Amino acid sequence: MLLFLLISSIGLSQSNELVITGRFKVDGGSNNGAQIILEKDGRKVKTITGESRFEVGLDYDAIYIVSFVKEGFVTKKIRFDTHVSSERAEYGFMPFEFTVEIFEQFDDVNVVVFNQPVGKIAYSDVIDEFDYDTDYTKSIQARIEAVMEEVEEKQEEKIAEEENKKAEEAQLNKQVDNLTSAAQKNMSAGKLTDALEKYKEAAELKDTPAIQQKIKSVEEKIVQKQEAEAAQAAAEAQAAEEAKAAAEAKEAEEKAAAEAKAIQEAEEKAAKEAQAAAEAEEKAAELAAKEAEEKAAAEAKEIQEAEEKAAKEAKAAAEAEAKAAELAAKEAEEKAAAEAKAIQEAEEKAAKEAQAAAEAEEKAAELKAKESEEKAAAEAKAIQEAEEKAAADKIKEEEARLAAEKQSEESRLKDEEEQRKADEIAKEERLKNEAAEAARLKAEQDALKNKELSDKERAEAEEKQAREREELLRLEKEAADQAEAKRIAQQEERAKDEAERLAAKEAAQAIANGPRESDELANLINEEAVKQETRPVTTNSPQIGTPSGGSKVAQATMDSDERPMRPVRGGAVAISDNRVGEKALSTSSANMSEDDIYDGVMKTIEAEQSQMQVEAEQRALIEKYPARKTTETEKAGNSVITYVYINRGEFVNVYKKVEHSWGGVFFFIDERATNQRFWEHETL
Repeated sequence: MLLFLLISSIGLSQSNELVITGRFKVDGGSNNGAQIILEKDGRKVKTITGESRFEVGLDYDAIYIVSFVKEGFVTKKIRFDTHVSSERAEYGFMPFEFTVEIFEQFDDVNVVVFNQPVGKIAYSDVIDEFDYDTDYTKSIQARIEAVMEEVEEKQEEKIAEEENKKAEEAQLNKQVDNLTSAAQKNMSAGKLTDALEKYKEAAELKDTPAIQQKIKSVEEKIVQKQEAEAAQAAAEAQAAEEAKAAAEAKEAEEKAAAEAKAIQEAEEKAAKEAQAAAEAEEKAAELAAKEAEEKAAAEAKEIQEAEEKAAKEAKAAAEAEAKAAELAAKEAEEKAAAEAKAIQEAEEKAAKEAQAAAEAEEKAAELKAKESEEKAAAEAKAIQEAEEKAAADKIKEEEARLAAEKQSEESRLKDEEEQRKADEIAKEERLKNEAAEAARLKAEQDALKNKELSDKERAEAEEKQAREREELLRLEKEAADQAEAKRIAQQEERAKDEAERLAAKEAAQAIANGPRESDELANLINEEAVKQETRPVTTNSPQIGTPSGGSKVAQATMDSDERPMRPVRGGAVAISDNRVGEKALSTSSANMSEDDIYDGVMKTIEAEQSQMQVEAEQRALIEKYPARKTTETEKAGNSVITYVYINRGEFVNVYKKVEHSWGGVFFFIDERATNQRFWEHETL
């Protein structure tokens, strides 16, 4: 039953086929358009979409070629020999998992090596599973690595070319922006011709639909301006003609008035002449009557005839004069009517022309209003474009500032690293000197033990040794305090700089680190942290001061009026006040043997060298894995090991997952065992 449960939990593939599964990556591109082609015994049997994850079943007792294809990329092939005994096939096999990554095809890189499979998989009697043919892999690996080196060089060249193109494009865009900005300024100033020239210069550098639209808009505005000027000139000419017509109408009116006055004067003259004629006739009649009275009766008939004749002539003259006056009045009336009609027509024409002028002025006003609206819209658009450009410039300035800060931060870290190296060298040199001094003291002690001295000489030697021990402890304490103060100051400086950098890039760090998935996961992380804190910690740096080399600091037995002693870095005991004579010699520090001192110094050196080694390994990891997350996979025997390196700025954590062929999976963080859920959360 236990064996059955184990097999079920491992998840063997179906007994009638071998399941292959894994990931399909396209370097520098997406999986859109990619394909996975299966050939069975030399015949194409299936084509599937090249998704990033795949799972395919292969029949037993066949030779498969699985090709990973995308246009413009180098095809990679893997050969599967599924021949296996039917007895073994009945129990099924673990799904064979692998990852394939194809890269871009370069014309001048010889990739003929990829015409053959990059790997061969077949049944292995050694592990009783399907596995890689290691001999074949070794034979082709060197050729593949040589090709990949060329590919990496070409990729770097391509990246450099793309960066150069981007720089040239940016410079070109800057020139175009300057020209369009100058054109906008000319537009705002009403210099349409200058604006058109600037836009055409920008189009010669970079012809875009937006610039062509600007050119078309400016040309239309120039035409509108010319039409407006022509309309204005026509309106002015029409106004001049209307003024001329009005003057002519006024002149005709004055002429008609003068003619009417002349007719009136003629009528008055005719009336006066008729009156004079009548008066003359009356006077002639009186004269004739007077002559008739004076002449004889014989002449009465002649006088009567003469009177009648004169009366007839006067009547005819009066009728002729009346008829002439009537005809003149009629002609004057007709002429006045014609002139009045001409005046009316002139007034109607003037009214029509005035209406046309008013309509032309209204149309011109509408055109001017439309032009003003278009100009206002163009100015608003120009303002919007200027604001967008200002925003883009501000973003560029911010990016430049962040880049400068980053460069400054890198320079500062480099300087700190160099200073730290120098401090480490000085510290190592100091520790060596202290070790040499301790060895010298031990040698002198041994020499003193082997030599017979007088009581006075022995007391002097012991007093000298006590002074030297106290001096050595004092120097060690000062050096430790200085190093500790410097380390704390550097940590505070780094913490301050890190806080400022994190504040400036809060969004990026938030995306990089990611939020906690849930309160349950946060509790799990806290539990793991508590477990780590409660685990027993071993140290390679026992405290100096105990003959046995233990971790506790020996405490001297002192009188009740003495001040307590305090431990310092390295395990030495610092006395809180100056002691001389017997009290100084009675302390535990003074009673330590030379062997204890030497062993303590050596252990301190070893601990610091171990710390230096850890720091050196971290520097190497930071240099090798500059990205935030790097994943590597290797096969060790029947196991597959996945390494995930997380770069957190000043420290690189190493996450390891070990997958055994029998189904067991184990997880580690910095070589400490952990659970799957915590491991997966930390490696997101």
